[in-house]
This record gives sequence, structure tokens and C-alpha cells, in this order.
Amino acid sequence: MAYDSIVIENNPVNILESFHQELNQDEFNIQSVITRDVGGFWSAKFSILNPRKNYALQMLSNGPGRSVKFFNDKSLPVWEGFISKVVVSTGAASAFNDIRSVANEVWVRYRDFTTGALTRSTVAAHANSQAKYGQKDWVLSGGQLRGIVADQKAENYLDLNYWATPQLDSFEIGGAGTGKIDLQIQCLGWWHTLDWRVYNQTILVVEANAATVVEAIVTDIGDFISSTAIESNATPVAQEYDADRRGGGIIKSIADLGDSSGNIFIAGVGLNREFYYRRAAPPTEIT
Repeated sequence: MAYDSIVIENNPVNILESFHQELNQDEFNIQSVITRDVGGFWSAKFSILNPRKNYALQMLSNGPGRSVKFFNDKSLPVWEGFISKVVVSTGAASAFNDIRSVANEVWVRYRDFTTGALTRSTVAAHANSQAKYGQKDWVLSGGQLRGIVADQKAENYLDLNYWATPQLDSFEIGGAGTGKIDLQIQCLGWWHTLDWRVYNQTILVVEANAATVVEAIVTDIGDFISSTAIESNATPVAQEYDADRRGGGIIKSIADLGDSSGNIFIAGVGLNREFYYRRAAPPTEIT
């Protein structure tokens, strides 16, 4: 497929930044674009050609989390997601910034030192980080602790991980490098944001049909989902979740059940951040 342009913008839940850039065909080189039945738009990699130093450093610092959309030679959108990782290298040194390590809603699951009960700490949250990237939950295992210590553990982890921070990857002592800046952009589809959030629900405890539960999960934790196309599936599944499981993982496990007629179900996120849960197309028989 021929790609005509790439548009980079601030992500759709961002209120701390306004950004827009359109890259023309001679300004980028695409290494891979991957789409899957389960997950939809999955990942992509491209480089920005001949970047200025200030631009490369700015992208290294602030690029992770921004939205990305690819357009074909007919100016139609064909893939979209967000920047997950930025890598800048000069030959003598290389640095990267990766959003996957960001955590801005943190708690600890632990066994109370006094009562022996399995419980959770107070949630530690960072409002500005959530306003920039969206909410990213992180659950720590604390073993046997006192409540005040568990709360302290959550706060400490938050303080170290609430922002996507550039890190030095390699450095050649005495190396002069090439003088040319290499700017690599790694992207993930919006499906992956469903695993940014933990889904716990304890109010509804009886079973419900699979489509109803999938819709409830997306409604609760699908911060980046703009619309849904959910096909009916009467397979009964549990509604109660209280084990700090990721939303995307739960949805995939439900999709893996298929339906009572033996149909395979798939789930993912496509254009315009539309979430789908539907029967997979049957395999084509060669006659």
C-alpha cells in the first residue's frame, strides 16, 4: 500500500497540549504497519527523515502519547493509533522515551499485617499525567504489609513513573557519530489502551450475556473509544470482576469463547477509534 501522509496530533483525551503536524510522503519512511483480527490496528513503525535537532529533541520529550493517523494515496485514513516509543540516535549516542512504563493511577494489593485480610492500598494518582496521557493503572504486589506502608509504596512508585521521561540507551565514549539524526517512531493501536485500565466490578454478580459484559467493560474503561459496534452473543459469562485484571485481557478472553453455534468472535479497534466485537468472517473454502 502507498502511504501519502501521516498526521500527528495530541491524543484525543489530552487537555495539556495542542499539537498538529502533517508529514508528506518525502518526510517519512514506513517500516511496518500491522493490523490483526483480534486487536484491529495493532502496531506501526516509521522514521521521520532529516529531522532538525530541536524537533527531534522535542519529539523525544513530548511525542509519546500523541495520536498518529496514516493516509493512503487517495487521502483516505487507513491506520491510526498513538506514539508508544520514540528513539533518537546520532551514531555516538542513542536515547528513547517509552509511554508503556508510565503509571498515573497506582495501588498495592497486599495482605494486611494485622488482620491477614487480602486488601488494597489507597489509590495514588497524578492528575496532570492523566490529563496528558490518559489514565494508566498500575497494580503492585505488596506481600504482607501494614496499610500505611502499602500506601507509601504506591506513592513512591507513582512519583517515579507518572511521566514519560527520556532515557539514555547507549553512549560511545569518544565517538563522534555521523552528525546525522535518526528519529524512529513506534506506534500502537488504540486497542492497547484497553489494557491501560484495570476493570473491577462487584455490584452485578450474576451472569450476563457476553455482548452485554463486553459493552459494560468498554463503557467503563474505554477512555479512548469513540464508538462501538457490538454484535449480539448470548453466551453467559461472569459480570463480577475483582482481581485487578486488564480490560483488554478480559475482553479477549470473552471473545475466545465464541458462541453456542461454534462461531469465532473477534474484538478490536479500527478507524475513528471504533471498538468492534463481532463474529469473524468464516474461512474461504477452495473448491
